[in-house]
Amino acid sequence: KKREEGAGAAPAATGDDDDDEVKWPLRDVAALPESDTRALGEIARGLADEAAADDELVEALTRHGAWRALVPLCVARPPLSAGAIRCLRVGMGRTQAAIDAGAELGLPLWLLGCREPSDASEDFNANVATTLLAQAARDDACQLLGYVANQAVVHESAELYDPHDVLHAAIGLLSGSPSDDAACGGGRALLHLLRYQRSARLPALSARDVHDVLVPLFLRKSGEAKEALMRPLRVAMADTAWMEAAWPYFESRGSAAKVQQVVHEMNGLEEMKAIATTGKAPDAMRPNAAPLADSLEAQHRVENLQPTKVAAFLA
Repeated sequence: KKREEGAGAAPAATGDDDDDEVKWPLRDVAALPESDTRALGEIARGLADEAAADDELVEALTRHGAWRALVPLCVARPPLSAGAIRCLRVGMGRTQAAIDAGAELGLPLWLLGCREPSDASEDFNANVATTLLAQAARDDACQLLGYVANQAVVHESAELYDPHDVLHAAIGLLSGSPSDDAACGGGRALLHLLRYQRSARLPALSARDVHDVLVPLFLRKSGEAKEALMRPLRVAMADTAWMEAAWPYFESRGSAAKVQQVVHEMNGLEEMKAIATTGKAPDAMRPNAAPLADSLEAQHRVENLQPTKVAAFLA
């Protein structure tokens, strides 16, 4: 809320030149006239196109604090918001400074509809939701989330919100017909969301979201996009408790065979990856490529454990 009540559009001195406090013009940005919004949106898109091919421009934008100034523009009305998201997405692919700015200032959670309640938050959420109705904006948002997926500050902030809402919003960005790059970014973001605080977040993963969005998308994608979507799917489907809870929904939708197809394809991808890496298929008798003699000896020891001896030892 303090951020929303700020007054300046970019890092501005508030007493001396060393003061680097960032003022936040969220209300002013959201209230811009439509003509100004459209003009600034074109400028942001132009910057994104130029920055994608010009390292010197990226360095200049970083030097002048442009990435931090762009973050508030993401909650304006489109097309300005869409242009700002694209410009930040391009910046995050070129410099760590853009990733740090977006993560520290809370942009990833804004894109997921997670904001502290205030008298203006509903308007900002509505602007973001309107922006993300466009497939191109959702693609940019997915890639942006992929860049910040491993930032601890993002996950610490996400803990303040219902894990079901966070995961549902993240999967929602993958709806429609995302590009391969968007599928890679969205899959990476979802993987990190599920791995962080897994015990709390995985049970909150909706079987409906997996069935309606992730499974069809995985089946129709190929290459790197398919592999990126496989990773969060494997986290969920390899968990016995989650699968037992989700299986009735899959059966009720007549999709048991489709889920089995996903599992077979994932196993096939893992086998192909192992062949490409080591030149041979993975051996079930040698988990983690352990020597066969060691694997058999370990299994033999497990099978020959005597409960009475174990109990006496532990006592």
